[in-house]
Amino acid sequence: MKSIILVLSFFLLNCKTEIKKEITTKPIEVTTEIPEVLDADDLTKYLPERKNGDTLITHKFMVISYSRALKNPEWAVYKLDKERVLSQNNARRRNFEPDPALQKGAAENWDYSDSGYDRGHIIPAEDMDFNEEAMHESFFMSNISPQLPEFNRGIWKKLENAVRKNAAKRGDLIIISGSIFKDGELSEINNGVAVPSHFFKVLLHEEDQKRSAIAFVLPHAESHENLSEFAMTVSEAEKICGINFFHQFKESTDFETVFNKEDWIIY
Repeated sequence: MKSIILVLSFFLLNCKTEIKKEITTKPIEVTTEIPEVLDADDLTKYLPERKNGDTLITHKFMVISYSRALKNPEWAVYKLDKERVLSQNNARRRNFEPDPALQKGAAENWDYSDSGYDRGHIIPAEDMDFNEEAMHESFFMSNISPQLPEFNRGIWKKLENAVRKNAAKRGDLIIISGSIFKDGELSEINNGVAVPSHFFKVLLHEEDQKRSAIAFVLPHAESHENLSEFAMTVSEAEKICGINFFHQFKESTDFETVFNKEDWIIY
């Protein structure tokens, strides 16, 4: 009897040892949900010449040439594509705030108070609502110019909508948007913030080593004209704006001298 008990005890002891060994040697599986990370957009190749801008600001989703003398963005460059346009993220709108990249010489939010002008986005907030950080960047004061309400909420908004329609239709677009100052003496609002005489947008589409582009230059005034009245080639826009938009391109820039209305949504 004692022999049987000893055998059973030995057997049970071995079983416990094997079970313990199995438990301690079995690898532990850990599952970690990795959040989506968006790389910074590389816009270096598409930066235009700087004419009035004395400060180049590089953020994750945009690059801005800012003029501290005029307290306006000269131009801003960003990328827009179908995925971003159709994104359902609906990033929350922000309050206007100083750009941390500008230590001094920039317009302040209060400069627009009681001025009669809107805080006009050069890069629209709606183009940036695919991502919270992108939306945040769009509300920096470095992206803002004084715009008449009837312009900002009228023909300019119409152009912004057309840009999104083209991005949804054609895919990747590089967009250069900015302000220019012509027609004699500058008008200003509080603290020397200059009021642009015109605003522009240049759209570039690249696919299979082929490029097509279109430009719009709008007088800073209320307008009920069709957008097609302001559509032009990049070369024509360069003459009006005094900016060489694609000066870094070493390849052919024939795309700057022509545009086909059939290729673009213009309304």
